[in-house]
Amino acid sequence: DREVEMAIRHLIQKKYPHHGIIGEEFEATNPESEFIWVLDPIDGTQSFITGKPLFGTLIALLHQTNQ
Repeated sequence: DREVEMAIRHLIQKKYPHHGIIGEEFEATNPESEFIWVLDPIDGTQSFITGKPLFGTLIALLHQTNQ
């Protein structure tokens, strides 16, 4: 989980340095940004560890509007 999240965070920060990131494994980065990525790098960790194909990577992009 940690390695996958770190890799995804690196890619997001490289392409979108001002975006925020909220992940399952690490503290939030720029949580007040207009755009925030939400990450669950391996949803279904136990299945992943045991080799069952019942896991996925969840990624969402939120856009905060000031209303």
